[in-house]
Amino acid sequence: MDWYGWQISFGTPANFKNKRDVAEECLALSLEARFPTDYTDVYEHLFGNEDYLICMLYNYDGDIMGYSIFANLKEIDMLYLHGIVLHPIAQGKGFSKVMIEAAIKYVNPKFLSARTHNPRMFETLSSFASDTESYYPNVSTDEIPAEIYQLVGNNKFTAKAEEWLIVRNAYPDEKLAQSFKNQNIAKIFGRLKPNDAQVIVVRL
Repeated sequence: MDWYGWQISFGTPANFKNKRDVAEECLALSLEARFPTDYTDVYEHLFGNEDYLICMLYNYDGDIMGYSIFANLKEIDMLYLHGIVLHPIAQGKGFSKVMIEAAIKYVNPKFLSARTHNPRMFETLSSFASDTESYYPNVSTDEIPAEIYQLVGNNKFTAKAEEWLIVRNAYPDEKLAQSFKNQNIAKIFGRLKPNDAQVIVVRL
């Protein structure tokens, strides 16, 4: 997929022949983006599960400028986003949304989900909802349908979520508070402690 000269490609771990080189380049990118990680963590996230969908972002010269990892949870018709890392040069250009949109078109799931401590990522994911109330937790209501709790419970990556779809102590290190445009999201993220993650479920 071409995006104004930048290239976005998809593959599974089996499609990558030079896994070590790719992992090393993604590690360097992550460190430039001030994303705390190490080689083993990057390699395992990229290639540790043969069913993962890996999205790569390349610049004009063919350098990796971003990557994202998704799990296609076919049994619950859900695309789960593990995370997106972008080089500082690629940040603020809308690439996160473009990569997620491309993954949705590639898989065509009923639901999109992730867990995050970043309100900006929450905003991005909620923008894919089929209507303004079809993401949970929602800024306009305190109600989360039982169906959504069941979906979250059946997702092995979010099964430990509690009330308000919060995973307590999800991260070993404290996450810094991020800025956001929608002030209503303050209510949602105000429930989180520094080590917690907010699960979001989006009906597409």
